[in-house]
Amino acid sequence: MISTKFHLSKHDAGEIFTLALQKRANYAGEISPDFEIETWYAEFFLVYLSELPVDDNTDIVPFANEIFNNNLDFSYKKICKVLDKYPVDGTKIFELISTEKPILRKDRTAYNRQVPGKYPKGLKKKEWEMYNNCLLAHAYWQGVLWSLQPDFKIILPDDTRGPTEFFLSSEMKPFWGMRMKAEEAGFGVV
Repeated sequence: MISTKFHLSKHDAGEIFTLALQKRANYAGEISPDFEIETWYAEFFLVYLSELPVDDNTDIVPFANEIFNNNLDFSYKKICKVLDKYPVDGTKIFELISTEKPILRKDRTAYNRQVPGKYPKGLKKKEWEMYNNCLLAHAYWQGVLWSLQPDFKIILPDDTRGPTEFFLSSEMKPFWGMRMKAEEAGFGVV
């Protein structure tokens, strides 16, 4: 469980992401897992959080939590509007979004096949991708916060390829936290 009394200043967040990205860049192409998607989101977090209109010592956790929660809620509501619009069985899609699980392509396709009419129809690519991206960003952010907790532990997968000390370094913790929370959310290895 992630502590709700966690403090992360804007400055410290910038340092954490910068160090993680630098460490990973030193081994790019030589390691597995290579954290490619996590790197993209870490770069996004670094830029996005640096532009928050607060000073460097301000705790950014409440701001970031609110932003990621609001974006996820907005995308959830967009999906609900689509489900309400068409008189077909959207139970599977609703179950997925109600439990904050990703909508897989097969589930979107199965839903859209029920919707009468010509393409584009049903759950369009824009809403589908927006929901999954918001869900993944939310999971990754929770993973970063979790990785900063004192009880966070890295358990290396059997198929890890690269220096053990690299994977277990403190700079890599945000990537592992992101990866583990994404897997918990149902993304598997993205």
